[in-house]
Amino acid sequence: MKTKIITLLFLIALLLNSCISLQLVPSYSETIEKQIIETQKLNEKMYTEILALPESKRNYENFEKQYIEIESNINSLFFQINNREQNSDFVVMMSELKTNFIQYKEEHKSKGTLKDGEINIYIKYINDFYKPILISEKALKTVKK
Repeated sequence: MKTKIITLLFLIALLLNSCISLQLVPSYSETIEKQIIETQKLNEKMYTEILALPESKRNYENFEKQYIEIESNINSLFFQINNREQNSDFVVMMSELKTNFIQYKEEHKSKGTLKDGEINIYIKYINDFYKPILISEKALKTVKK
């Protein structure tokens, strides 16, 4: 009798396991992955261009359009990620990226120009904010639905 009950419970559990799917992470989006990569490239390119110029030509005004484009891309990514289900970790990472990008932009604006060391630090730090977002999005490819 106990064997039949255990067998029945096992079969019920097996049936429920095969019928119920619980997804605790958002679905992978190739569009989001491409936009993360493209935005990071624009960000890296801008700082590399700034670094290539003499300090006297590194005025914020010369790069204002690029800052606006990058910030717009970050806002678009944030909007897309914020509207996905199971997105809480991604929202935190995007919020950190957005906050720090705006901070770096405002520092450039207030100082007027940037020194080599500041630019190198901005490149390193901003890439450190993109990296976990991209790695996490790529990892979603492997999650079975």
